[in-house]
Amino acid sequence: MSSPPQPGGGVIDPSIEAVFIQCGFYSGFGKSGYPATPSSCGAIPYASLCPALPDRSAVGWINVWKNGWTIILGEPTSKQISSYCVYPTESVERSLKSSAKIYTGAQGDFRQSRSIATASRLGGGTLTDTTGYVDRGADLTRPSDFAGAWTPRFDASTGTTANGDPLYGFYGLSWKMDYRLCETWAYQDWVNEPPSYDCSRAGADTSLTGYTYACDTTPPLQEGLREGALFDPAACTNGQWECSTESKIKISGQTGPLSVMRNGEPLAVGFSPLTITGDVLKKVRAEQVKVTLADGSTPINPQVSDPNSKQQYFDASWAWGEWVKKESSDIRFHWASEKERPFHFSSQYRFTGDFKVKKQGSLSSGVQTVWATDTASCGSSKSPKITVLRAVSRNG
Repeated sequence: MSSPPQPGGGVIDPSIEAVFIQCGFYSGFGKSGYPATPSSCGAIPYASLCPALPDRSAVGWINVWKNGWTIILGEPTSKQISSYCVYPTESVERSLKSSAKIYTGAQGDFRQSRSIATASRLGGGTLTDTTGYVDRGADLTRPSDFAGAWTPRFDASTGTTANGDPLYGFYGLSWKMDYRLCETWAYQDWVNEPPSYDCSRAGADTSLTGYTYACDTTPPLQEGLREGALFDPAACTNGQWECSTESKIKISGQTGPLSVMRNGEPLAVGFSPLTITGDVLKKVRAEQVKVTLADGSTPINPQVSDPNSKQQYFDASWAWGEWVKKESSDIRFHWASEKERPFHFSSQYRFTGDFKVKKQGSLSSGVQTVWATDTASCGSSKSPKITVLRAVSRNG
């Protein structure tokens, strides 16, 4: 609009002004895709001004004014010269505005194994802790309030053995996260219709994080699956305790070569004593021995390979090749040995004790020092070489 003249001027400078008046909002749609239910423009008192058409309603109307100034008084004047209705030309369309993954529930599991391969597999290993199923309570009529990341709190606990010791090993923390994929659909902004949501598509995300719970690190529970980790208390404290034994087994009180008769009389066998020391070790108990027959020993029944068979040419008070209690023992011979092929054997030793190690009860808990039971090896020893002679006749 041009600047008006000052009062008392002799020139009229008219101008045209168009004023848009918006109708009320739409409240429904016709089959053609345009708003069809009459809005305020098609209702009284505006029904005659902008009536609803068969396929749409007006969005408003425009009044056209002619403005000017009076010649004598210099006052502004305004005169409506026309008016017309405005109807939408754009088709009303519902379109996808956004989509979001809404997590609705989840379950977390913590599992232990002694194998990296098992810990790397969902569902592998022994379950030590779980959240159970956690329902988030998401309101799918308000998906924007629940969009984004979500994980229930879970301070997963490590396991313990039957006697309460730390259950070391490889752990896998797995999550199964249920979700709905919610799509937001809406009409153009000038259409007074709230958005609608489609949350019919469901799915689940899974994840797996590995941890190593070992007694050779501090803290003992650390993220990642570590090759070479130590899980046995005896091995973790190795170098902080000692176990020694004598190199020779005694046969009838002797450690050197000896000759015995094949008369089936018992010969006393004295396995070597164990000497165990160390501040990280207590309650030493359950000393055991495993006895193995040396290759080439005779007498041995060539028809029988099992040294524990009742058909062997000898018998002992222990089971060959098995861990047994270390105690006073004996052996008997019922056949003579072959020349230059004496009978001899070796023994391995082990014991059970409590070892001082580190424990971590959960992912976020502190580290404790505890005593854990384990079995440790303790060297070996060999028997003297025994030449078995034919028995002298009882009547001779």
